[in-house]
Amino acid sequence: MRCFLAVPVEPAWQLTLGSARDLITRAEPSWRRQKWVRPDRMHVTLQFFAELPPSDVMRLCEAYAHAAARLAPFDLLFSRIEATPSFRRCRLIWARFSDTDGAFAEAVQTFRSVAGEAHSGASEKRPSPHVTLCRARQPMPLSEGSLDAVTSMVSAQGRSLSVPCATFYESRLTPSGPVYRPLQTWPLGG
Repeated sequence: MRCFLAVPVEPAWQLTLGSARDLITRAEPSWRRQKWVRPDRMHVTLQFFAELPPSDVMRLCEAYAHAAARLAPFDLLFSRIEATPSFRRCRLIWARFSDTDGAFAEAVQTFRSVAGEAHSGASEKRPSPHVTLCRARQPMPLSEGSLDAVTSMVSAQGRSLSVPCATFYESRLTPSGPVYRPLQTWPLGG
């Protein structure tokens, strides 16, 4: 099974990041035809498993429940909207957040440590709190000015992203995009 552990994006942020999409596509019409993430599917990934045996899912759910109980809720501060890997050949548009007190890195490490053997199938990327907004079908240019304007709009909201819980999802890839099914959600701090 393809699975991931993530922080669901709260509705107020879904609305704000949906507005960011609207501003980008008005300023850069060629981006309208790209693969934009629906606001109700936005999340910050804590751990990703490209292939997880179904027999490990229940064990991971139990381990994640214990890990979530040991972590305190925290906030991530909005940093910027960015083009990845570059403005000239952008493949992804992210809303980047800052882990100012290290709580996100601690959560990632805590969840990785309880994953045990199943962790060997998980992504080992360095924790980097972000929400994917768009995936380009092929590398495309994106104006730095457009992203600066969108970053200013989002920054004006003056909010941090609250992280009160973690959700374990199954992800099925379909021709019309991924389908996420929440398997279990745990509040941080029990």
